[in-house]
Amino acid sequence: PRKFKIAFEGCPVDHARTPIHDIGAVAAIQQEGGKTVLGFRVYAGGGLGAAPMTAILLEPFTPATDLLRTCEAVVRVHDRLGDRKNKATARIKFVVKRLGPDAFRHEVFAEREKLPSYPYPEMSATETDEKPPVPAKDIPSSVSVSATVHGGSASGGNGMFKRWMFTNVLGQKQPGYSIVTIRLRLGDISSEQMRSLAKITRRYCGGRLRISIEQNLLLCWIRHEHLAALFGELSPIGLAETDANTLYDVTSCPGAETCQLGIAASRGLARAVETQLKQAGISGEDVERLRIKISGCPNSCGQHHIADIGFFGGARKVNDHLAPHFQLMLGGLTEEGKALFGEPILKLPARRIPEAIVGILQRYRQDRTSAQEPFRAFVTRAGVAYWKAALSPFTTLPAYTDAPEAYRDWGAETDFSLGGMGPGECAA
Repeated sequence: PRKFKIAFEGCPVDHARTPIHDIGAVAAIQQEGGKTVLGFRVYAGGGLGAAPMTAILLEPFTPATDLLRTCEAVVRVHDRLGDRKNKATARIKFVVKRLGPDAFRHEVFAEREKLPSYPYPEMSATETDEKPPVPAKDIPSSVSVSATVHGGSASGGNGMFKRWMFTNVLGQKQPGYSIVTIRLRLGDISSEQMRSLAKITRRYCGGRLRISIEQNLLLCWIRHEHLAALFGELSPIGLAETDANTLYDVTSCPGAETCQLGIAASRGLARAVETQLKQAGISGEDVERLRIKISGCPNSCGQHHIADIGFFGGARKVNDHLAPHFQLMLGGLTEEGKALFGEPILKLPARRIPEAIVGILQRYRQDRTSAQEPFRAFVTRAGVAYWKAALSPFTTLPAYTDAPEAYRDWGAETDFSLGGMGPGECAA
């Protein structure tokens, strides 16, 4: 396989986005002969790119002891039946599409039957493979914070700390511990910040951190009473940004800044969107839980297909001048077993998108049936024609002579062009 992505999910909420991976394994338990057997529900054939497809259920339960054998069978089927001529279709999702789900399952299970004598490493699934690390003894404790971790905000402290507690801290399943999300704007972190963070993680959580699918970092096993001290150490190095995994935490691929396939500057747009949302005072849990994802081209490295509000870059001539545009997608999401891809609405000039997003959120609040109507349900009920009419005011640009900057990409000081594009790796 040219590239092959595997995701593991340990709970009913699909944090790992298993439907968009070549193989997705979701933890499962089954009773057999009065005994509890640990294993996985295995999905296969998902992927995004310019031709997104949701994974199919391979089988409802695969014992942990059979997982490696099953994964190898999928890879072998891909190796045998995958496209070796066209790089753009050399993904397992195209094998599933060509064969159909039932025939693909038959091929995988037949391949797996050929592998019983292979010497696989012994595998077993357990509820946890970690023990709480021992933090440094000189970390100051805060009893007030410890008592309010699960209450949504901490008493005392400044406003930024309260907001950080609300958006970046989640109570761990083990009593007395929290998971802390370190929000990295656009996934960026400097070498100096990383060295400082390494020292902090050694003090608080045994020197271990995780990278999330949302371009952020996670610290586990943080004692509740150490949260205030941790915030105090993260703030001076610029790693105590609030609003992790909210509307303001925009996901973006590198875009035209560095990628040869990038058409438009997705990172510049992401910065502008966050600024506009905060200037407009957009807040409230009903909209803050929505996610915005941006790709610089149709290949979906920014995962625009599965965003509540997604964009991918393009170009269009307006008033005889080329201007960066982005295709708007609305209502995407993933949950275990399926990915619902965003509805394509229309193309918007890059410079009009931040205000257009404010308009989308205002329409959602204004025209939904109730405060409980999910965004995806509202998008579907309203329909494409509704959205095209609502957003048509944001499709225009002033004359080039009046505002040449409106025809430039975000962060650019020169006119927009498609020069510098070339071959890339992410086209499938």
